[in-house]
Amino acid sequence: MSTREVYFKSIEDKLLLLVHSIKVNGKLNLLDGHLFAEAFFAQFLNILYQYHLQGTNRTKPNYAAIDLVDEMGKIVIQVTSQITRDKIQNTLMKSNLAAIRDYRLQFVLITEDAGRLEKRPYQNPSEIHFSEKTDIIDITRLLADCRDADIAILLKLKNLCDKELGSNEPPRYETSLLVEVVRLVAKMQVSPANGVKIPNSFDIQEKIDFNELRSIQDNTISPLQLYNPELDGIYESFALEGTSPAIIFQKLVSVYQNQ
Repeated sequence: MSTREVYFKSIEDKLLLLVHSIKVNGKLNLLDGHLFAEAFFAQFLNILYQYHLQGTNRTKPNYAAIDLVDEMGKIVIQVTSQITRDKIQNTLMKSNLAAIRDYRLQFVLITEDAGRLEKRPYQNPSEIHFSEKTDIIDITRLLADCRDADIAILLKLKNLCDKELGSNEPPRYETSLLVEVVRLVAKMQVSPANGVKIPNSFDIQEKIDFNELRSIQDNTISPLQLYNPELDGIYESFALEGTSPAIIFQKLVSVYQNQ
């Protein structure tokens, strides 16, 4: 599976889980999830479309029918889980939209498919910029745009989804397993590799930057630092038993270079 596919699949799973959660909570009249979704989608759209959205409670308190606004790009957005033509039409009929008729009005619908709403005609008395073909955005549309996005954008979106909606962390290995691995290495009988080279010391961050790995550092390299204290403790315990950690490292180097 390619890196792009891994990132996309993670985003897809989180968005569909969010849709399901809000749908279920809506049936139970639990609306807190919808309020949190507004803040999440503001960040999501800012990354995906390079918008500059903020919640209207920060800029225009109690702004009727509008949840998010991008003053720079002149875009206003309503985030809703009510997937009906009436919901969209009622918003378009709001008299306050006449004051921002030079803005574009978009709807982010928390559902997998809202294609049927793109085929219905709408009255737009305020003449705010709006097209039912392009400005009704459901999760399927968001995922299609994610699929075509630059991989750096995909990584940012994946990280956002992980932070906001929960991360699928790989299971941590038990310390006892690490002990067993090191113990087996210590017992290995290996012949020294020909021309064993002693690596030069280096700055870890410089090495990451030189190999252009910074984009994956947060999700791969950095989490592995958690294991360093455990390994240090294991090596110390071996030293107390009379087995030098240096011997273990030499065997690892010999096996690696022979391979």
